[in-house]
Amino acid sequence: MYKFYETSFKNQPPSMREKLQNISFSFITLILMLAGMGVVMLYSAANGHWNPWALNQLVRFGLGFTAMIVLALIDIRFFMRYAYVFYFLNIYHKNVLKNLRNSLYIFSMFSGTRPGTEFYPQWFPTLYRPLY
Repeated sequence: MYKFYETSFKNQPPSMREKLQNISFSFITLILMLAGMGVVMLYSAANGHWNPWALNQLVRFGLGFTAMIVLALIDIRFFMRYAYVFYFLNIYHKNVLKNLRNSLYIFSMFSGTRPGTEFYPQWFPTLYRPLY
């Protein structure tokens, strides 16, 4: 297990090797086991086929797991330093996209498009939300 006081230079940030040693591999194993059980259940629910659910779940988990490891290796002071920036970006995007969604909905009402085909770009703020 990584101990901060055992680094060679006390004023320097830990190296990549020390950061990797600091990751809790028991927690990572638990996450992998739960995700594996979920993929197996979706595979079983699709009668032994990867599509339509198991493959999508596996790809999403792989992307999320990679993002989790990358974010775990970034120094926490970076997030603390830019927390307000991420917060205000989230507020800005939320308000702008809400107005955009409302204007596109009103446009679709008057342009004769079918209900349910409106554009809802609400996933943009979720890029910033976990960072504060």
